[in-house]
Amino acid sequence: MPVHQGEYSCKLRCTFGAKSDTTKVIVQDCIGSYDSSIKKSHAECWFSGVYPVGTVHWFQGDVNFTNSASTQQQMDRHGRYNVSSTIDARKGNLKQPYECTLWIPSNGKVLASQSLHPSEKQEDTRSSGSKVTLQWICVMLGIITFMM
Repeated sequence: MPVHQGEYSCKLRCTFGAKSDTTKVIVQDCIGSYDSSIKKSHAECWFSGVYPVGTVHWFQGDVNFTNSASTQQQMDRHGRYNVSSTIDARKGNLKQPYECTLWIPSNGKVLASQSLHPSEKQEDTRSSGSKVTLQWICVMLGIITFMM
């Protein structure tokens, strides 16, 4: 855990004498877990247990969406970070996947990357409700026409 990094001393005593030395413990890259979700209106990536703190970068092919993302970083009690980021998925091409990457600026490298694939089956609840209403109207008109 990052909170445990620092200098540690080790002392040994025996009948022949005493000896001591110190060592430095440094926590390097770590990530606990990560996941993502995509809806018709937005895409979201989150990374938990990250150290050191990172930033999320968004791409769709060669198009960079990072500047339009909303990203939050929060440190937990162990000194690790939870990083989440959301973008408006409607701004991109719904037929291409989004790529979200966790970039660690202090190390100059990507710690994790996720691919989010939009589905054309995703619909707003309003449009699906409108389709059901339209189908119901058509059924009713068919029954009325049949009864006449």
